[in-house]
Order: sequence, then C-alpha cells, then structure tokens
Amino acid sequence: MAEVLGADYKLHLLDPRARAHKTPEHLARHPMGKVPTLTHDGRSLFEGATICRYMAAVENSKLYPDDLYDRAIVDQWIDFFSQHLGRWINSLYFHNVLGPRLGKEPQQDAVDEASGFATSQAETVDKHLGENEYLCGANLTIADPYAFAYIRAAENVGFSMDPFPSIIAWHDKLKARPDVQKAESLVKD
Repeated sequence: MAEVLGADYKLHLLDPRARAHKTPEHLARHPMGKVPTLTHDGRSLFEGATICRYMAAVENSKLYPDDLYDRAIVDQWIDFFSQHLGRWINSLYFHNVLGPRLGKEPQQDAVDEASGFATSQAETVDKHLGENEYLCGANLTIADPYAFAYIRAAENVGFSMDPFPSIIAWHDKLKARPDVQKAESLVKD
C-alpha cells in the first residue's frame, strides 16, 4: 500500500523462525505478535485494513475518496476480502502452508470447507470485475492493492484462480504497475 500511495516508509521484516514477532518490542505493536503493524509518529497500529485506511488518510490520497458513499464502497470491498474471500485464503494458508511447516498434516475437512467458500466468493468477485475495471468501479482505490495481496497468495496456498478470468485480468493489470512490482520485489513468501 505504501508503494501505491507513494508514501515514504521504511520496511522492517521479522524473522518468524527467530520468533522476532514474539519479542516484547513487537508485542507492544501487536498484542498477538502478528504482522503487519505500522508505527507512525511514535504510535502503532495493527490489522492490515486499518493500516491501509490510515496510510491513505495520512497521505490525503484520492485512492480513499472523500465522498462518504464512495469511501463506504471502498470499505465494503476491503471488508469483503477481510471477512470473506481473504478469510478462506488465510485458512488455506494455515492448513496447506503454515501447518506443514510446523509438522502438522492439513485437515482435509477444513481445506475442503475453505476451498468451497473461497470458490463461491471468488465467483462473486469475478462477476463483479467482469463488469468493473477495479473493485470500486472505474478507478483504482486502496481496496485494489489490499485485495491484490490475497489474490497473489491464492496460488501459493493451493487455490487456483484459473476459473476466474476477470480476477486474473484485474490481478495482471495491478501486477504490471511499477509500484506493485516494487512492492512485490520486497515481499518474501
């Protein structure tokens, strides 16, 4: 989000193998020791959607519109990804990626449930993107890079986007942006 907004920032990556996310310093930023967090003007925030909204507001970006209805549409799509499609992609990450790294076998019933919900919700997004250039209509908003992160992760967690051509076209359009390419170069899977 910082790249898309053109914000000045310094990225700090935490090594989970060294339990850097469980240090007192990081727990002061996020009480559960998760990422991402943001420290700005000596104060911290956690939860990705909150961070994205805050950064856009600080940058006074038109990617988070001033019009209350337009802003609500942005919030609606961010929340959709947080609570629906992204939730199930996160579940697949836990069962198909993180669990095996920790020596746990995937629970097939949980994988099947997550895949089923993710499929039905991706169908909704695909239909919407078939009718709209971006999630909130004709213009890029902070909802797009926020949702992009989930779609980017989908293939790595065992959820194919192949049946969703409109999502793929939207993803490819975002991925071609120089700011997204720069952000992608910083991400470690």
